[in-house]
Amino acid sequence: MYKRSMNTRFIVRVLSASFILLLSVILSLSTVFASSGGELSTIAGNKIDSKDKKEIEQMLLQKVLEWKESSLLLKTTNGDMELDTSLFHFHMKETINEFEVQTKKSWYQFWKKKVHIDLPIQFSIDEEIIELLKKDSAISVDETMDQLNEEIGYQLTSVIQAVQSENSAVEERIALVVKEVAVNRNSLDLILQELDGLKINPEEKTSYLESVTDISELGDQDTLDYMASIMYSLILQSNYIVLERHASPVKLQTFLPGTEANVNQLMSKDLIFKNPNIVSGTFKFTIVDNQLTAELLSIPLDVRIESYQVEEQEVKPRTIYRYSDKLPLYVEEVIEVGESGVKVSTFRMTSEKHGSFETEELISTDFYPPTHRVVVKSSKQLETESEELPAGEDGANLGTGNSKQPSEIHVTDEAGTDSSSGGGIDSSSGEKVEGNNEEVEYDKGGNIIKPSGK
Repeated sequence: MYKRSMNTRFIVRVLSASFILLLSVILSLSTVFASSGGELSTIAGNKIDSKDKKEIEQMLLQKVLEWKESSLLLKTTNGDMELDTSLFHFHMKETINEFEVQTKKSWYQFWKKKVHIDLPIQFSIDEEIIELLKKDSAISVDETMDQLNEEIGYQLTSVIQAVQSENSAVEERIALVVKEVAVNRNSLDLILQELDGLKINPEEKTSYLESVTDISELGDQDTLDYMASIMYSLILQSNYIVLERHASPVKLQTFLPGTEANVNQLMSKDLIFKNPNIVSGTFKFTIVDNQLTAELLSIPLDVRIESYQVEEQEVKPRTIYRYSDKLPLYVEEVIEVGESGVKVSTFRMTSEKHGSFETEELISTDFYPPTHRVVVKSSKQLETESEELPAGEDGANLGTGNSKQPSEIHVTDEAGTDSSSGGGIDSSSGEKVEGNNEEVEYDKGGNIIKPSGK
């Protein structure tokens, strides 16, 4: 009996000790759970401190509305792409139900700590977003979609970095111009410092004068026009949209008619163009052995561009005769050889590299007036001819009796057609000149503008 009593006491003591040990463990765990009980679960990065479904839904709705009102920017290697937030559709009820399932705790699990979760908000994306991403060959569409789902779902992020495709194309040359440097090298170097590496982002408008704003005040008009013409020649080889361009008032020796540009800050004449693509373009300029190489670089598009000029009309120069008493009889001097003017239309052909689509676009129609041929003849020859001409013959009025100063001097064009206008004397040189030394003016269509009242 005594041994049985001893065994019983021993068992009681062991059980008591075990209970005390278990109780202490439970108490210690409770302390740990209590210390961690302050952590709140989140949905899309927003802490949830309520168990009321409606309150949670109202809070999430407000956060989503704020997110939709801001811009959603996708940063790519070709610039920022703004995504339409209305194409993202959020599912509140499904999100809250999932939150409730994951945080719910059974009654018999009272001793377990409160579950802490970070739950993404559930949403879907329109197919339109996927199609937009596919247009940029530098973007990995699937990985970028995963990035959108993760960052918007967990944090309602407004600026997201796109994932670049491992097989993304690198920039290639899409336009090339090589010209002899025919302007002031110091001014040209200053302009190239501003333009070399100039990046044209998608849908961006670019002003030539604004790009070289500090240089345009130097007053080197020839260099400004030279570089504007270089850039315009590059643009013609691309699908960039020309918003403003002015032709040179005269034909330039270094550029084909229709491929040059004239700028003037005081007269608000600029070269402005726009990149219509979803990829950026970069201008690159190098000079080697007095040769300027200009390039426009871009990720290749699925189109082929070709520009060409069509000469629609040639305007031959007139011959202007001037008279000088310093020349011997029957001696002539050619002061200006003369050059034909021309009316030119510039077209751009765009076609698919792997398709049949093709379109032709008229870029500009430009007129370059002729440089008239100027010949100086001896005035003694004119006097001799005047003395031999009877008064009133051929309808010529010899004036007030001074036969040495006829009132009409002929201007003959290259086609052989004669025209007449009032004569005068250049008092500074003693030369008699045609048309009171007035210049012939043309409109853009190549037609002579007659002065009013004549």
